[in-house]
Amino acid sequence: MIESWGRGIEKITNACQTAGQPEPVFGFKRKREFSVTFYSVGTGNDTIKDTINDTINFRLNDTHNSIIKLMKATPHITVKAISGVLGINERNVKSNIKSLKNAGIIERTGANKNGQWSVKV
Repeated sequence: MIESWGRGIEKITNACQTAGQPEPVFGFKRKREFSVTFYSVGTGNDTIKDTINDTINFRLNDTHNSIIKLMKATPHITVKAISGVLGINERNVKSNIKSLKNAGIIERTGANKNGQWSVKV
């Protein structure tokens, strides 16, 4: 199921472009609710409805929020450092990071040793 989330944002954006509609705005409505806002111009709403088949339903838990805050404050932070700050094992941190990546919330840019985290929303 998580694998299908990986391209949801891209599919939604492409569907809007194909339909000649403005790109949607992605964000958070509340602390733990991810939202997508669609804007329509003229016709084409039926095309968007027919084209978008993916449902994005991703809720942030406390660990996700903590990881995002750490990444915003220190983009070069390592998994090991996140593990130490949060007091959870590295495997758990990696699992949470993977789900945030798949949801399109974070992205890693640059090389493994000197890259950095980018929080998209």
